[in-house]
Amino acid sequence: MRSWQPKHRVFLEEKLETGRVRYLDHRATHYLIQVLRLTKNAQILVFNAQDGEYRAEITNLQRHELEIRISEQTRKPWQGADIVLICALPKKPAWEEIIQKATECGATHIQPAISQRTNNRPHGQNWHQDRYEKIAIEAAEQSERLTIPRIFSPCKLTDILEGWSSDTPLILAAEAGKTQNAKETLCQFSPAKPIGFLVGPEGGFSEEEFVLMQQKPYIHPIRLGPYILRAPTACCAILAAWQVINS
Repeated sequence: MRSWQPKHRVFLEEKLETGRVRYLDHRATHYLIQVLRLTKNAQILVFNAQDGEYRAEITNLQRHELEIRISEQTRKPWQGADIVLICALPKKPAWEEIIQKATECGATHIQPAISQRTNNRPHGQNWHQDRYEKIAIEAAEQSERLTIPRIFSPCKLTDILEGWSSDTPLILAAEAGKTQNAKETLCQFSPAKPIGFLVGPEGGFSEEEFVLMQQKPYIHPIRLGPYILRAPTACCAILAAWQVINS
């Protein structure tokens, strides 16, 4: 039986170790005080990728400042292989949903791709990196994972494929064409080694892009079922399938 643990988790970039006193940032302070209405002596969990997860106690709080004292470690740092999600960039609401679901499903890297049929092509101020990272942090806090996925800026699909390591399998969520058995394909790769997953745009990849992908021996096309899925659903489905097979 799992021992009792505080249910509220907060990501903290600073060094975590028993006995340290830390002040939480504005986001975490607002969430714990204004949203959850926690009070002094309340127990929480703090975590990051380097140090793992620790129990902590709120020792002092004001309206815009919260102090905690870190006690014992509850989980050791996560050690695992990279899980890279490449997704043709959809419109903003769907992209934010993809970040949330990909975080919950274990992606370590999220790479938006610009394909020939990509509708959303952000430039400069239209790319809200801080907001996307905040979504990933909140999803990690909720889903009990220890790491925050790295979110890259949009890049051309052709450049991504040309720079991809041939030693790393890239699983393509294919809507049509010749595909491999999904379960057999996923089971042949080790969770101890890096892997990538590729999800296309609304309307699918162009014929030219399919020809390019067929020339890449590291790309393995699979079907995610008999239906056409939205990009957020496809991202969630393919990552969840990988997690289930390797759980």
